[in-house]
Amino acid sequence: MKPTKTVRLLRLIYYPERLNYVRVITLKDYADDLTSTLQELGVIHLEELKNLPEDELKLLKSKLASADEMTQLLKFIEGNIDDAKLVEVRSDLNMADLESEFLKTLQHIRSLKDKMEAIINNVNELGSKLSSYEDVIKYLKLVYTSCGDTYLTNLNFEGDLLFAKLIKVKHEQVSTISNALRDLSVVCVAKIDDDHLLVNYLGFKDDLNKFKGLVDEVKAEVIDVPQSNLRVQELVNELESKVATLRDMVNKLTLELGKLINENLELVARAKALQEVYVDRVENILKSMMSEYSYVVEGWIPERSYEDLINTLYSKFKYIYVEKLRRSDVEPPTKLNNTMPVRYFEVITKLYSIPRYGEWDPTALITYSFFIFFGLMLADVIYGITMILILKYVLDRIGFIENPHSEGYVNLKKMLSVLGVSATIFGFLTNTYAGYSIPYYTPLINVADPLSFISLALILGLVHVNLAHFLGVVKALIASDRATLLSELGLLIAEFTSLPYILYYFLNVRLLSLSYVYYDLLLYISLVGVMVLIIGKFLSIKSVGLFLWIFDLTGLLGDIFSYTRLAGIGLATYLMARNFNDLALMTANTIQSTINIPVLNFVIASAVALIIVLLTNTINLAFGIIGSFVHSLRLCFVEFLPKFYEGGGREFKSLKIQLRKYVVVGSLGRV
Repeated sequence: MKPTKTVRLLRLIYYPERLNYVRVITLKDYADDLTSTLQELGVIHLEELKNLPEDELKLLKSKLASADEMTQLLKFIEGNIDDAKLVEVRSDLNMADLESEFLKTLQHIRSLKDKMEAIINNVNELGSKLSSYEDVIKYLKLVYTSCGDTYLTNLNFEGDLLFAKLIKVKHEQVSTISNALRDLSVVCVAKIDDDHLLVNYLGFKDDLNKFKGLVDEVKAEVIDVPQSNLRVQELVNELESKVATLRDMVNKLTLELGKLINENLELVARAKALQEVYVDRVENILKSMMSEYSYVVEGWIPERSYEDLINTLYSKFKYIYVEKLRRSDVEPPTKLNNTMPVRYFEVITKLYSIPRYGEWDPTALITYSFFIFFGLMLADVIYGITMILILKYVLDRIGFIENPHSEGYVNLKKMLSVLGVSATIFGFLTNTYAGYSIPYYTPLINVADPLSFISLALILGLVHVNLAHFLGVVKALIASDRATLLSELGLLIAEFTSLPYILYYFLNVRLLSLSYVYYDLLLYISLVGVMVLIIGKFLSIKSVGLFLWIFDLTGLLGDIFSYTRLAGIGLATYLMARNFNDLALMTANTIQSTINIPVLNFVIASAVALIIVLLTNTINLAFGIIGSFVHSLRLCFVEFLPKFYEGGGREFKSLKIQLRKYVVVGSLGRV
């Protein structure tokens, strides 16, 4: 009979799901359909196979080339999106149509890129012409100011006898040109800035080539003035009209580009999501083995999904063969099998190490430990409720998270919400409400009494550490690890028999209602436990173990005392909240006694007190959450898990493709 959800939730030990290794063989023509079906089922973890045919490699490389082209196109498009936008991909995807959908989207993205590129090129071309016109206008206005409204032919003319040119030249180079050509006349000079002049030269046609050579030599610039019978002011008016027209065209093109981008944001988002899926599919196909006539897929599937896989594949494909194999050369991956809310704490297990296949999954133990430790350290009803409200209504809106819909972030929020519930529950048990207590009930845990709080922390440490050692005994027994079994048993025997003896003879505390004769007997049993510990250490690390066993005893004591941090953090959170509130009240009283206007002093005092309460308690809450989480993590990772848990497994990654609902577009910045 399958256990109920409640029974499963209360279990201390979970095992990862049992897996079968399967091989699926079908015709080569069915390769894409089979891959799509397996992706839709999402139950197989592929293992890499060898000897992929060369032609199939070329085909897959061409598909990866298409994906790379999509990457480059999207990079260009996103480079012209000023601000990143979160876009929902509304339409679903049929995995059987993935390749055609990808190629169709690629064509659309190519077309979009071409349209954007055409607009951008037009904008750049018009911008260059606009800049040229603006320079000519600037120079002609200077000529008009210095030389009058002369004809343009006086500025740019090449006749049979004479020529006229307008050049931009540095001050010191004017004399160089004049000295080189004695027959050259300066008709007009206009100052551009402190370094440059506009000079209108008139000379004989025979000297034109030499003049142009001098202009190039001194790195001067010939101003391109149209050869026309117009006067300077008339051309300025004409060019200003053209500049206005060009600016209007540039603005229209910029708006057109923005409109084009906005109209295609969902296309770009879908392209990003499709590209991610497409690359994943091609890479998974590379893990499969192709023969000349057949397509072979091998991998691990959950035992409970084997029958569904068989039924689905045989009903969909006429020519297909599925077989269950034994694979001893590769360790199976680990598929965690936890219920809610334990599943939210899998991130902690993965942070430490994934369990090996067949090893205990410690996620449930971590969940219960975190729930107790975090709740005890942040024990406050107001703080717990505030933490839950911040996670639900505030955290997504403050802008720290780029995509609040990502799976990892959502699971982290749910885990922290569970911890917020634990802080609220322990706050009720300790009768703590932002540093205050309600006088209507007696707290089950008195955080105001440091000694009782520390005693509770030590008791929790004693239970938690010994639970880890007990699990170490069970694990060693299952694995027939005699050395570890003797070491763990000897340590537990020495601890549980020496503790009553020490309390009785040194503190006069009777844990057991026995006569002193039996307490003396406990001492001898504890010495037997020490001997068993020494034997276990000797079997494990030989002669070195004859000296290192002492560190097991002292380490046990240090591990238990490490749990006093529960009381330390809890007391700090409680006392800081209380003192901050007292500080706010003292400040309010001081303000009221200083300002003698009855209503005004109350309003100002209340406002200042409220600001102090909110600010200081927010800081206390933030440090309380961080401290409680970090120290809970430390107790699990250092004092608890190493005593019975190894890890070192690899995570089960199913061949499952899911189109993301939300995609961040434009995060690359402007190119």
